[in-house]
Amino acid sequence: MTLEHLFATLRIYHPWSLSANASVIMVTASAHSQTLERTVQLLQRRWGIRAIRKAGQADTFQARQALPTGFPAVDKALGIGGLPLGCFSELVGAGSAGQLTLTACAIAQAQRLRQQVVYVDVERRLDPELLANCGVQLDELIVLRPSAFIDALAMTEDLLEGGGCGLVVFDCIRAQGTLNDGGAVHALDAALSRWNRLLSGTVCTFLWVTELAAPDTYPQGMALPFFANVRLAFRWRHWLAEGEHAIGFVAQVDVLKNKSGPAGNAVSIRVLLPSAKGARP
Repeated sequence: MTLEHLFATLRIYHPWSLSANASVIMVTASAHSQTLERTVQLLQRRWGIRAIRKAGQADTFQARQALPTGFPAVDKALGIGGLPLGCFSELVGAGSAGQLTLTACAIAQAQRLRQQVVYVDVERRLDPELLANCGVQLDELIVLRPSAFIDALAMTEDLLEGGGCGLVVFDCIRAQGTLNDGGAVHALDAALSRWNRLLSGTVCTFLWVTELAAPDTYPQGMALPFFANVRLAFRWRHWLAEGEHAIGFVAQVDVLKNKSGPAGNAVSIRVLLPSAKGARP
């Protein structure tokens, strides 16, 4: 086949041919570029954003190994600057121990990095005031509200298979609910094995919020502690006050597990109440 026949077959014209063909060249190149971009996006969703990318993006992806939590002390304790990408992290503690504030701050950090965030609101306890106070753009946050825990697992799996998320928050697993339901625990264990493969190689951080009266009351035999790369335990310590008014509290954060850095570190964080001026950490 001659070059003339090849160009004709591909509907591409010589750049030195008739000037009238210049617009055809531009349109064809643009269409091909858009098709390639869509193909790349599909491949990234299936195989992870690290699997295929432009050469100039390599240093960017290598440099960012973690999603900042918004609490510098916690990021430093984790050793890599935040929560690791492409795997599970778990926040364990009582509901008032600070893990929801850290979650909200992590969402805000992800949005600043132009990452899509999805909040799986299993317990219907999403607090818009807390999120906004921590800098979350509510109009850009996707919220899933399943009718049951099993439905939450199914919806989340569809979400992970579709790809494109920078942060998924699963709120929450409760000691008096999920962890006492044998069927739910079995479904969760099976889902973790599948999702672990879906997350591997992506830049998505998956954050579990587990609510227990105390971190040391965690049930034995659960698969989540095994699959999680990072596990943080939150313990309320004491109130912060200005005069006679409480403005927040101090919580202790223990690094129970850390596959990406040192484990065993403990730091204190200040969690300010939404009513406190400048309540972001």
